[in-house]
Amino acid sequence: MGIQFTCHRSLRFEKWWDWAEKTLRYGWNWPTDAAKVRAQAPLALARLKERILSLQHFPNLTELFITYKVSTKIGETVFAAVFAELARQPFFERLKVLEFTLYFGKSLATPLEGNEDFLGDSIIGHDIHDRIKGLSRRMSLLEVARISVNGLAVPWDPATSEQLSRTRYYYYPFLMAPKLRKLIIETDQSEPSSSDSDREGMVEEVGFVGFEGVQSLNITRDEGQGTRASMKRLVAMFPNLEELRIKLYNKDSRSEAKLDDYDSIPELRNLKILELPWPATGMRGSLPPNDLENFVTRWLETGADNLEEVTFSGARNSDTIQQWLDILTLFWVDRIDSEPGWEVRIDPGSDTHRYEDDGSSPSSSDFGSDMEFSD
Repeated sequence: MGIQFTCHRSLRFEKWWDWAEKTLRYGWNWPTDAAKVRAQAPLALARLKERILSLQHFPNLTELFITYKVSTKIGETVFAAVFAELARQPFFERLKVLEFTLYFGKSLATPLEGNEDFLGDSIIGHDIHDRIKGLSRRMSLLEVARISVNGLAVPWDPATSEQLSRTRYYYYPFLMAPKLRKLIIETDQSEPSSSDSDREGMVEEVGFVGFEGVQSLNITRDEGQGTRASMKRLVAMFPNLEELRIKLYNKDSRSEAKLDDYDSIPELRNLKILELPWPATGMRGSLPPNDLENFVTRWLETGADNLEEVTFSGARNSDTIQQWLDILTLFWVDRIDSEPGWEVRIDPGSDTHRYEDDGSSPSSSDFGSDMEFSD
């Protein structure tokens, strides 16, 4: 086995790229020239192989951060090879933190030559699910997990269910972690490709069990059409959340979320910290901050009475300066002795001034008589 680094508890792969910026770096920018990409892609896989095989020299790791970028064509084969090597390590069952930050590029070459011993047989179609299930072992101490993968589907959204049938294997290892408390999911996947009824059936067919032990869920994703069913499934899958943060990957656009998409929030009885995309009203644009405060009050009154802070973040297309502006409003919930036991106040640092630029903001009266607001 050679040298053993028994004192090391945390190991992080060099983060020489950021998939959210669509860039691969080795201290310099990943070249856009096709010939250079083909020349350097084998180096990426060679470095990955070197790092994965070096794990045997760190027997006492409790934190591991894995990062790599390869061709989409071999993405499943590479992940199976990486996870197989990881799962056989003596520290695997003692990990407390495990993160995967992966990017798959269609334009990258497929450098198999010289890596056959590491990659093994190519994975075809849905074989990857059986392979990862078979390799997964109980991680009794794992508390924090991160899955950051372009094209990853979230398991509660009908709009991504076709992609979920192809990418659900990334979640399998974490279903074997009974002490998992914090889960971070990052993806750019959002586009539906089938009818609503078909997607509903696909989500049911996948049959994910709940993550009842997870207390903190952080999601970054591109947003398709907001649906009430999506949030309802999320709440059912993560019933004991104390912190829920949902952010948009693409900030240069307005959220498609509607306020009724968030009707399930009061079912999260333990929820203390909440961040959501700033909801909109169709073609009328983003809701004004005073209406958002009314909905925070309604959530408190209907079950989410442990809330301490609520943030709405997003972007607004300014007619005045013709560009997208970040908008953010933070509400604090203060506990008081008199009824109802709390009061909601807006943080003075909130970006409400960016909202009031053209006088066209909708108000609660624009929603119709079926919407209820609390004073």
